[in-house]
Amino acid sequence: MLKIRQLLQTLQEIEFAYRRGQTFKVNFATTWQCNSRCQHCNIWRIYIDRPEQVKQEVKLGEVEAIFKNCSRLTWVSLTGGEPFLRSDLVDIARIINECCKIKILSIPTNGLTPELIERKVTEIAKLKIPFTFISVSLDGTKEIHSRVRGVDLGYDRAIDTLTRLDAIGRDFENLSCGFEYTISPFNAGSLKLLIDDLNQRGLVSLVNKATVTITHIADFYRNESLASELDDTFKLKAIEDITEASKHMGRTSLNGLLGRVYLNTASKYLRTGQTPVSCTAARGSLFIDPYANVAPCTMMSKPLFNLRDTGYQLKPELLKEARQDLKTNGCPQCWTPCEAYQSLITNTSFFFKHLLIG
Repeated sequence: MLKIRQLLQTLQEIEFAYRRGQTFKVNFATTWQCNSRCQHCNIWRIYIDRPEQVKQEVKLGEVEAIFKNCSRLTWVSLTGGEPFLRSDLVDIARIINECCKIKILSIPTNGLTPELIERKVTEIAKLKIPFTFISVSLDGTKEIHSRVRGVDLGYDRAIDTLTRLDAIGRDFENLSCGFEYTISPFNAGSLKLLIDDLNQRGLVSLVNKATVTITHIADFYRNESLASELDDTFKLKAIEDITEASKHMGRTSLNGLLGRVYLNTASKYLRTGQTPVSCTAARGSLFIDPYANVAPCTMMSKPLFNLRDTGYQLKPELLKEARQDLKTNGCPQCWTPCEAYQSLITNTSFFFKHLLIG
């Protein structure tokens, strides 16, 4: 009962912040380092092509300066790249929590370093952020996942990581761990095979804690060459996966509730290409890259300004201009959980209507 009350209070806090025009969520790409070789995303190429640029990533002192000036945040997602390749990831989470007293922390991972991830997640869970979500990429059965992610033994390592995190989750009430399945032209239609495999491995508890997302074309992913493959055949197979995921999505957790509504609207998005609800970008939510560049969202990663040039202060006037530009020139029309989940929360009537449908 306490957890449900805390959940409702958090959702209300987000909605009120949005009504006041206050930023409540930041997607913070902590690094562009990545040890995957994904077919649908080319972030991993950045430091292969320009290895010296890793030195330009923000340091801990800068992280503190940034989040001291965003002290009213409710939700932070630490993304990448592969976030767990930052040796100071636990310190980043600690600093953000000290500065903002956040209610939600979400971190995706490719799961390729099980022992390292286990150790860091345990330390992060000890921060007692009320809703801490760790999602491990799993894009199909062993053969499919290894092909999509481009890493031998990638599936075995991801399963090892999931098993370890599932065990940790039993010790921390604030921690929820599951897998994230990204639908791409390289695995579309394969979710049922993956779920069957997880059930056979005794990991049935993870199935209803999945996050399902759809491959998008964006500067963030550096995958423009993939656009022609997101055709009608892909969309039909993607809808198969969405239908399958909807059968298993949980009903009692924040991630499960948001996931249900996301899936209930994802098929329509694939058919129409239109974002189902008004977006929070450049108002309720922002994207910050590893070099302290600020952008409206992950889909529009062209910088509005750099926090190093502003004394680590957000610039409300520039955010307002960006929001107006979105209204005038249109947004990219995405439906990825990184941007969709917070938009669902701030569209209350839409959220509960589609929650009841599921």
